[in-house]
Amino acid sequence: MQHWQRARLSSAGQTHAKPFNFPYLINRIEQSLTTPEPLGSSFNGRIKWDYSDFSSVAVCPCGARFLGSGGSAKSALDLLWEHTHHSGEQDLSKSLRNTYKREGYPLPDTAKLRMEDQGKASKPYAPRRPRVAFVHPTEGRGEVTQPFGANPRAYKQLGLAGHNGLDLGVREGTPVVAVCDGEVAFAGQGVNHILMGASAGMSSLVEHKVGKARFYTGYAHLSRLYVSAGQVVKAGDVIGLSGASGLTTGDHLHFELIPVLANGRMALDNGYLGRRDPAPYLEQGGCLWDEPGVPATEQGGA
Repeated sequence: MQHWQRARLSSAGQTHAKPFNFPYLINRIEQSLTTPEPLGSSFNGRIKWDYSDFSSVAVCPCGARFLGSGGSAKSALDLLWEHTHHSGEQDLSKSLRNTYKREGYPLPDTAKLRMEDQGKASKPYAPRRPRVAFVHPTEGRGEVTQPFGANPRAYKQLGLAGHNGLDLGVREGTPVVAVCDGEVAFAGQGVNHILMGASAGMSSLVEHKVGKARFYTGYAHLSRLYVSAGQVVKAGDVIGLSGASGLTTGDHLHFELIPVLANGRMALDNGYLGRRDPAPYLEQGGCLWDEPGVPATEQGGA
């Protein structure tokens, strides 16, 4: 086929050639990739294949579309072949074989695909990790005055490996917001909740679920609370005002992240009372969630 021609082939073998129209081709490719095309008489239970010297799109009757790599027609067909092999679309096998034969392409190695399937089956299933992203708890105000893990010598006296949260230096009365959608699990004096403790002063604990990830975020040393237990909050909702309540040397917000294991418990003996560094989740785009390993001795509960 010459570079100035464009052909549309179906498994019935019909060919209609016409002068190459580049803008039309681009529009056709975009439609094939983004616009669902209803099944029906246009498919007749067979494959549909659009190609030119610049692009190739193979379409399965189930609606799956495959764009050939580098404009290669064989690449598009190979992707469709692999799709039919893995999805059990056996009724397309004859139609695809005829297309390969007509175009002079060798058939893909079915034995290799079978070996790949066996290899995948032997590997343990790894669930997709959700991406967790936080809004800033003080809406960008204040600098980090004490990062997670800092001052290990001082916190050793409290039985910790280091600072178990993120301190943000903001003045009393600075709005503090929920970093993620969730439900308020606790709001009040920290002495009344085992996860917060007396040193947290006026504080709040919010439970979150993002895909398979489940965790709590804690906000300590507040001067005022605007939420109550059981209240549903959205990311950015004000839950209180910063302050210096509890055990503290001055105004700031102590922000912490507490992951929950798949069994519903918390790894409270990780050296930080089950806390994890929240800083990566405050970066633009957040980061993928890693569930902490189950410790030798499980403690605590949700």
